[in-house]
Amino acid sequence: MIYSNGDEYQGKWFMDQQSGLGVMRYSNGDIYDGNWLQNKKSSLGKMTYTNLNIIYDGNWYEDYISEEGELTIIDPFTHEISLKTRFVNGSKIIRKVNDIE
Repeated sequence: MIYSNGDEYQGKWFMDQQSGLGVMRYSNGDIYDGNWLQNKKSSLGKMTYTNLNIIYDGNWYEDYISEEGELTIIDPFTHEISLKTRFVNGSKIIRKVNDIE
C-alpha cells in the first residue's frame, strides 16, 4: 500500500490494520522491517534511520523502543560502524567497535 505522504507498506494485515511481519519504506528514506500490531511497530524489528546513519534492531512496543535492542551509529564518512549501544531492561551498555566481536 502506498500512502498519500509517499510512505509504502508491504506486509501482513489484520482487520484493515498493519499486523504481523511487514516493511515500511518511509518517504524520507527510513525503513522499518519487522513486526506490526494495529499499525504500530511491535515486538522485534529493525529501523534504519537513513539520514541519521543510525540503525536500531530490537524490541518495540506501540511504536517506541522497548526493553532490549542494539543501536548502531554509522560514520557517514567511512560508512563503518563507529559505536554500538546495547539496551537491556532500560539500561544501556556502550562499547566501541573494537570491543565488539
